[in-house]
Amino acid sequence: MLAGSQSGCINHPGIEASYRCKQCGIGVCGGCVQMTPSGHFCSQVCREKFEQFSARAKALDDKMKKPVEPGLFVKLKNLAVGGVLLLLVLGGLGVAGSLWQVPVLTDVVWKVRGIIGL
Repeated sequence: MLAGSQSGCINHPGIEASYRCKQCGIGVCGGCVQMTPSGHFCSQVCREKFEQFSARAKALDDKMKKPVEPGLFVKLKNLAVGGVLLLLVLGGLGVAGSLWQVPVLTDVVWKVRGIIGL
């Protein structure tokens, strides 16, 4: 016997329900149940609704798993951020080479400063 408020088959009230519909939860007897590999259903309508829902859920899941190719704007933004970071690092090295005597760095910094006129 199934637990719940309705223990009789929806189509045969005098017969005890042995199964519950996977889609709507209605109790049905062994004669009314539609058994499929995906579950037990009370009618063809509930079975079709469940299969449609499952197909949409699978399509959405497949869509979410597909990697998204970044657009041109995202690529340009990443390139600009990388360029700014590179300039900041080079500027920091230039300041360090100008203020302190760093063996190789100081010579390079003074040559670059001479080239750009600083």
